Amino acid sequence: MYFNDISPGLSESQLRFRLIHFWEAKNIAKGGTLIGVGMGLPNSTASVRNFIKASKVTT
Repeated sequence: MYFNDISPGLSESQLRFRLIHFWEAKNIAKGGTLIGVGMGLPNSTASVRNFIKASKVTT
C-alpha cells in the first residue's frame, strides 16, 4: 500500500511507514511556545511532508 492509495475515513487496513524526520516548531520570541509539529515520511513512489498546528496536537 502506498500513500497515494490512502483515502480519508475508517479503514480495516494498516499502513506501516518509516518516519525519517520529525521536528517541533517553537516560537522563541514567546518563551518557546509550540507552534506545531512537522514530519517527513518516505515512500517508494513519493514522500509526504506534513505540518500539524499546535491547536491540533494533543499532549
